[in-house]
Amino acid sequence: MLLAAGADVHTRLLEFSDKNYTHTPMEIAIEGNCVRLWPILLRAGATLPQDVPRFSDPYLERIRELGSYSAYEKEHRKSFVALLAPKFPRLPVDALSHVVSFWAHVGDY
Repeated sequence: MLLAAGADVHTRLLEFSDKNYTHTPMEIAIEGNCVRLWPILLRAGATLPQDVPRFSDPYLERIRELGSYSAYEKEHRKSFVALLAPKFPRLPVDALSHVVSFWAHVGDY
């Protein structure tokens, strides 16, 4: 709801503890292992933290390897289309791509 209302995914939030740290919502979601928030924030334009040498989660690591969430989404859709195209030879690839995007929640995992 906050994103729909125009919240900025790049806002730095202050975390109170013995030291004052500022984190983006994406950094907080990664630290808290809030897996369901990752694709929502990434789709809204959040970026992965650059100071992490390697993510322990293969999903985040693959997004980093490809350079962006949109590149990951595109590759994910392409792999599903390649898998399903032989099973639906009469369905145009563009139409199958749209069906796959809706059905498979492309980019969310």
